[in-house]
Amino acid sequence: IIAKAFTQLSTDLGLDLSKTQIKEISLYGSEDSNTYKSYINGLAKANKTTVEVENAAFKTRVQETLDQAVDVPKDTKGAEAPAEKK
Repeated sequence: IIAKAFTQLSTDLGLDLSKTQIKEISLYGSEDSNTYKSYINGLAKANKTTVEVENAAFKTRVQETLDQAVDVPKDTKGAEAPAEKK
């Protein structure tokens, strides 16, 4: 259901996200789930790396995708929004 929602959002906003990007965004934040663990283990096996390497790469990829999707300027990430003027 989550992947379907992100697919529709990608289409609606013209983000042109790949199926892999949508799958990974859908898995983001579910590190304790069996689905996530299976996905990362599969990547580690396919790429002949470790779970730790793939987990770090996964988090980087998803964060970059999300940053691109919302177009967050690198120099303002994490900064507080300016206060509204009255």
